[in-house]
Amino acid sequence: SSDVCSSDLDPSGDTLSYRWQVYNGGWANVANTAGKYSNNTSPTFTANNKLANGNVFRVMITGTDSAPVYSSNATITYTV
Repeated sequence: SSDVCSSDLDPSGDTLSYRWQVYNGGWANVANTAGKYSNNTSPTFTANNKLANGNVFRVMITGTDSAPVYSSNATITYTV
């Protein structure tokens, strides 16, 4: 497995919440799936490169005092 990316955005607020999303014709929250995805509500999201090849991800970060902030998109490219 490999970390897709770590979020470094800083919305305001005391408590930050992270939610990783995948694009498949529209943005959808990623579910933790054994062997494929993990840490979908943490700053660092992990995906199995081979199973997630070509998928586009982003993280939505919300703070107690701010509207959601979205990261840039990241695409997984798996090469052998």
